[in-house]
Amino acid sequence: NAYGDPPFNTPGDFATPNEAYMAHVEAMLQKARDRGIVVLLTPAYMGDGGGSQGWYAEMQANGPAKLRAFGQYLATRFRSYDNIIWVHGGDFTPPENDLMRAIAEGIRDVDTKWLHTFHGDRQTSALGFLGTSEPWLSLNDIYTDAETVTGNAFAEYNRSTMPFFLIEDEYESNTGNGHLVRLQAYQAMLSGATGHLMGNDPVWYFGPGWQTYLDSYGARTVGKMRALYEARSWWLLQPDSGNTLLTAGAGSGSTRAVASLASDRSFALLYTPDIRALTVSLAQLAGPHVSARWYDPANGTYTTVTGSPFTASSSRVFNPGSTNSDAESDWVLVLESV
Repeated sequence: NAYGDPPFNTPGDFATPNEAYMAHVEAMLQKARDRGIVVLLTPAYMGDGGGSQGWYAEMQANGPAKLRAFGQYLATRFRSYDNIIWVHGGDFTPPENDLMRAIAEGIRDVDTKWLHTFHGDRQTSALGFLGTSEPWLSLNDIYTDAETVTGNAFAEYNRSTMPFFLIEDEYESNTGNGHLVRLQAYQAMLSGATGHLMGNDPVWYFGPGWQTYLDSYGARTVGKMRALYEARSWWLLQPDSGNTLLTAGAGSGSTRAVASLASDRSFALLYTPDIRALTVSLAQLAGPHVSARWYDPANGTYTTVTGSPFTASSSRVFNPGSTNSDAESDWVLVLESV
């Protein structure tokens, strides 16, 4: 850690956890819990390609028995913390599963209250790689690039009732900007995900000046999406993967517009990454009328669509017509039965 404490008293030996290191982990878990933050905690990050970034070689040297005991130690050491999701793997789809399985089962030997997921290579989902034969896997995820968020999300939503979230995609300050962060978040959430994570390039490796990036444009703008969701029963949303709500104008890839309709047909959310015509079947909503507003994802304000409310009985074309408050082209169409 930043204070020079190694995780093990004997380098690479999972049977010798260093209490100073683990005490610092606990302090971070406590600070997060105090702020209502869930921590995705990787007990043994394997590293890109199983290489020097992670612990895969050491895990092989220790073997499953030691690793299971390490999992038992972690669960006992942090048993009082409910704000943990255990993340196994780590930028790597290993050729064998027995090493990470040993840690996961070791944790479950002590307590089964936590969720567990897996983080593999890009374009890998946890459930897609592991299947249903790993009883410790209780939370699915997708790891995408900017072109594949929606397609991967639809695939996992249709694969299983196990909830999934977007664990990693393109980073702000690297290949993308804050607008791309927002686009990926909306594409995931309106395509069936239960949550999403964003990345910022200097933050993940604590590069020079990383603290200034904590308040980045991307970090601030996704908060506007949270406000949009929490103002309504977002858990009712079901993705419009068959284009029965958004019947024309969806597009594809990184510029795909996405839509979700509440299961009780009381409201729908549609996100377009650019200014375009969206043909929407208002008959999909319960009605008898439909209120239509544009939500500015940059500043969180609403603008009523001219002529709203509309009869919930036909299709209608919606077009935002201009850029939003940050001179970006993306908008959210909010439709509500009235």
